[in-house]
Amino acid sequence: MKELKYTPMVPADDGNGYLDPDGKRGQELNPKQKKFVREYIKGANATEAAVKAGYTKNRNAAKRQGSVLLNHNPLIRNYLIDQEIKEQERERVSIESHLSALHDLREEARDQGQLNAAITAEIHRGKVGGLYIDRREVLTARIDGMSKDQLIDRLSDLISKRTPKVVNMEQHAGITLVDES
Repeated sequence: MKELKYTPMVPADDGNGYLDPDGKRGQELNPKQKKFVREYIKGANATEAAVKAGYTKNRNAAKRQGSVLLNHNPLIRNYLIDQEIKEQERERVSIESHLSALHDLREEARDQGQLNAAITAEIHRGKVGGLYIDRREVLTARIDGMSKDQLIDRLSDLISKRTPKVVNMEQHAGITLVDES
């Protein structure tokens, strides 16, 4: 994306549009200009953005129109810069900020005596921090063709697989011994 420079604009004295530092007048953006900006932010170049915004289907005319919109209209440039900043802020979610927000919610819930909400917030903090493993198995089987005994055996197998294993580890003379119960 092209590097753009923000142009300070002030409202015109007569209330019709805005004035740049050179005194040139600019009008409020129309829907087509805003669509051009949205398409440009999505990753289209100025030519493609002009076509998608509905300025023209002719590639040469769209190239000229895109260039004029980006290079000669400070209101469009400013709007584009503002939209890019908003997009970056929406995408800026870090683990630290997320954990901090969950911590604040937990503390607020705890202070208000809402222990279930506090526990839920703490569990979510643990998930973000990688302390929990969310494991799900989706098994499909045709049970309508099974006998009662086959069904009971299959359920027993599935239940035994779900039983958690406890692993005890001890270290003796530099050797790790593992006992799976």
